[in-house]
Amino acid sequence: MRAAWIRTVPTDSLEFLHAFGVWSTRMSLKDDHNIGETMLCAYAELQGGTLVMDDRDARKTAERYGLPVCGTMRLVADACSRGDYTLAGASTLADTLRESGMRLPFAKGGFETWARAKKLLG
Repeated sequence: MRAAWIRTVPTDSLEFLHAFGVWSTRMSLKDDHNIGETMLCAYAELQGGTLVMDDRDARKTAERYGLPVCGTMRLVADACSRGDYTLAGASTLADTLRESGMRLPFAKGGFETWARAKKLLG
């Protein structure tokens, strides 16, 4: 995927490796479980930004240590509120993600109802 906002960042500095070690402990990293979330948290701690993360336990850990976290569906709802994405498109995306194995906090076809109940749509 190519987009102006996507970039590769170095992860071999001593500062990053130290942060990764700290987050490995916080995330109870073993057998590469949560390695992606651990990398994101280490990077966000050093560089700032909001994490887009859906794993409930990883989110709770990140929030407990003060990192701002947003779920994928919140991001999609925000795009709908700004007019960048339609509710129909968002619902289709959510259903497709569900079919691919993503666990979502609503049933098939339930994106709009969920987003309205959470007051995520303008």
